[in-house]
Amino acid sequence: MKVTLVQPKYFNIWEALGLAYIGAYIKKSFPGKLELSFHQGNFDDDRTIIEESKTSDLVAFSCTSPVFRPALGLAQAIKKISPEVKTVFGGFHPSAVPHDCLEEEAVDQVVIGEGEEAFLKILLGEDAPIVQANGFSGLNQVFPDR
Repeated sequence: MKVTLVQPKYFNIWEALGLAYIGAYIKKSFPGKLELSFHQGNFDDDRTIIEESKTSDLVAFSCTSPVFRPALGLAQAIKKISPEVKTVFGGFHPSAVPHDCLEEEAVDQVVIGEGEEAFLKILLGEDAPIVQANGFSGLNQVFPDR
């Protein structure tokens, strides 16, 4: 299975750690069975992202409200070339207004909240339009020394 993780271009100075966590989590869950690529719009132009995503089985976008429209534009361009590619949107904006996101034809599924377990559910076949994990347990306890 080929999965592409995308954070659209935005004026920021931080890395897409959320997608990196999800990528590491799913890669560990599918050892040797997953072709994973990662694109951040500040480093990859839209043309590169679209070209490399068109052969993916699934493209996941992480977006806040300011980058929802650019992410949607990328998803629309990918769907125009390869309509069979599944698109999943997660992040702050889709978590806040999942039904609004799903009104867009280029959005197949939305992840609410923490994405690691929810995204794993999708890769394991969950096809509900809105996917949410149970969240992390033990957050009320003292964190162990690292």
